[in-house]
Amino acid sequence: MLTSIEQDGHVLHLRTRESFNLFDIDSVSLIIGPNGSGKSRFLQRTVEQFASRRLPDFGSDCQLVFNYVDQRKPQDWGVVYYTPVQNRIAFRAQKHFVDASQRREQDLLQLYEHREIIESFGLKINLLVKLRADEKKVGDFLALALVEDEKGRYASKRHQPQLRSIRDLKARLERFSDFNGDQRELTYLQNQYKRELSLLSGYVLDDLRTREPAASNVLTALCATFHHMQKQNYDILSYIALIDEHLPSSYFQHIDPGSLQQKKHVGSRRLFRYILERLDNFAFEKGPRGVYQYALTNEQERLHFASDREGPFEMVLPGMSSGQWAIFNQIISLYEAIKRLAAPPAGNRASPREPITKLLVLIDEGDAFLHLAWQRKYIWQMNKFLSECKHTFGLTLLQLIIASHSPLLASDVPGEFVCQLNLEDHAQNKGRAASNDDFIEPDTTSPSFAAPLHAILNRSFGAVTIGEFAVRRINAAIAALKAGTYGPQEKYLISVVDDPIIQRELQRLVPHTEHQSQ
Repeated sequence: MLTSIEQDGHVLHLRTRESFNLFDIDSVSLIIGPNGSGKSRFLQRTVEQFASRRLPDFGSDCQLVFNYVDQRKPQDWGVVYYTPVQNRIAFRAQKHFVDASQRREQDLLQLYEHREIIESFGLKINLLVKLRADEKKVGDFLALALVEDEKGRYASKRHQPQLRSIRDLKARLERFSDFNGDQRELTYLQNQYKRELSLLSGYVLDDLRTREPAASNVLTALCATFHHMQKQNYDILSYIALIDEHLPSSYFQHIDPGSLQQKKHVGSRRLFRYILERLDNFAFEKGPRGVYQYALTNEQERLHFASDREGPFEMVLPGMSSGQWAIFNQIISLYEAIKRLAAPPAGNRASPREPITKLLVLIDEGDAFLHLAWQRKYIWQMNKFLSECKHTFGLTLLQLIIASHSPLLASDVPGEFVCQLNLEDHAQNKGRAASNDDFIEPDTTSPSFAAPLHAILNRSFGAVTIGEFAVRRINAAIAALKAGTYGPQEKYLISVVDDPIIQRELQRLVPHTEHQSQ
């Protein structure tokens, strides 16, 4: 078992003989300190110490301390590192090391595959399939296409008089002068053009609806197909050809398929059939803004949409926050990394090796992007999750080290397993190796486990519990009150201070004459 790590005059304890382990995994330790104090560097050096070396590294400023059984075998361990932040540190390739941060961000189908893991972490996955098929936008698109088809390539002659009046309005708008034209006339022409175009859009859609068989999804499938075709720059004739094939409209002429780009035409027909088949087989519900959605209820249904990564159907988790997504991505990346080390694929002759049974997990600011309520649960949930991983993969040892800025995480770790770094020590020790005489035991009197947050902030993190803006405003008010000034700003500030002690002390500084006038 790894009992401690010594670096730059600091000791991070993982286990001691005197302490009873409170966690379900073999240890949980915490590194705290401000930005630039060397937390990430501490983890990086730790990873490097597990690298396989034929000769000792005399220049190392990091020392791993194991119990007697593991004293000479650090290379038998596996190490997993993870951070959600973008400015990641770089690691050299090592045989038994996985940088889980390098995994690409999880997609929703992968989340569904790891549903049991995610739900054991206290999260729920309720996947929806969404399809965009906005009839109003498609109608407007077709109406504008008809108006712009002045050469009659596809617009039906039957509706030419109706189209001609809209084209006249459009021509008048294009000739209108912004310098000497009447603004009221311009507003009238714009409103009239929009109104006529909107009416034409409605007529086109009504005409398509009357030609659709009862209880059919053809129009919805056409609209969804058109939405997807717009992303790929299809010619307008491809749209009209699909309408002509499935819902022949009096507004459009017959399109000869031989005049189309055959590859794209075949692709659009295939896409339409693909969408229509799924609309017929799944009870999609129409939502606002032309969005249809269906709630996936089982694994078999998911497989119907598994291949649609770049297609018209989109997997969504309704109401998912950035914090939830950060947790989803983190636990799956960690799970896959642990699996890779603890359960290597069978029959790999290229690099055969025995499964890892001892594992050290390093998480650098894993609580980043999480709401305070999620930070409060982070240690508990990570302990539970890694305990299940230890059982699943038959690990004999699993130890966790977390680097964090969060006082909420510090309140969940006993003080003897918290290592506090600071900017001064990092600046002094940067660029030199530490000798054994340099090591300083951490100040275990700093509050951590189950301590009030204000005590942890003040003594462990060296921070005050009030925002800087509020502190400066209160100090300015104190100076003004001591100088005998008590104006509207000071009066308002005192009224909005929510700390009763600070408010009472400010009231004591109010000039005596002001107390009497109140």
